[in-house]
Amino acid sequence: MSEKVDEYLEGLESPDATERRYAAEDLGELGDPMVIAALADALVDEDVSVREAVVDALVKIGTPLTTELMVKALHSENVSLRNHAIEVLSLLELWDLDHMREVGLKSPNDDVRKFALDVICNREIESICRDKQWLMSIEALVFDPNINVASTAVEILGLSRNPEAIQTLKKVDVSSEWMRMVVVDALKNIAGAEAVTALKGINREGFDEMSLEYIEDALRDLERDAA
Repeated sequence: MSEKVDEYLEGLESPDATERRYAAEDLGELGDPMVIAALADALVDEDVSVREAVVDALVKIGTPLTTELMVKALHSENVSLRNHAIEVLSLLELWDLDHMREVGLKSPNDDVRKFALDVICNREIESICRDKQWLMSIEALVFDPNINVASTAVEILGLSRNPEAIQTLKKVDVSSEWMRMVVVDALKNIAGAEAVTALKGINREGFDEMSLEYIEDALRDLERDAA
């Protein structure tokens, strides 16, 4: 490493919060990927201004390694660390996020899968879901056994407004009231004749009155908008 990098890394360990913040900012400006691990460790700094500077530095440097370390941080019990990791992942370039798609979205940990989906919710959903690999990864999670994960995946498909997602949404189990509401909202967001057909095709046997009214209201809205 250069003398400058060594100097700034030492500054990141300073007892003075202002010096640590300046060091994080300087490391971000240098853009050396070799400092990513040290910056990631500094996301638990006691001073919020230092943590914010570290987030900015990690985003500036980018790289798949940053994604890998942030996905690892999603497993932490430290809420602040998880939130900062989500913030970094939400701001990185999409091409640096392959590790999140391949590992975060497929994690055996329910919370990590949900956090990874939250990252997608913070980004430009329509552009992400135009990418076939991302679309397929999100579609797979609508069948997740964890309802929070599954419902978030359904919500994302709806916000993507991608008609390709309709066939997947038609296969979602809507036996629970919450999931049927989320699916209806998703189809309503996608809109179009195919979404209307999918809504009409929902098997409503055993649905309560509120669910039936919800579907009919969505159909009326879609047909009115199409008129």
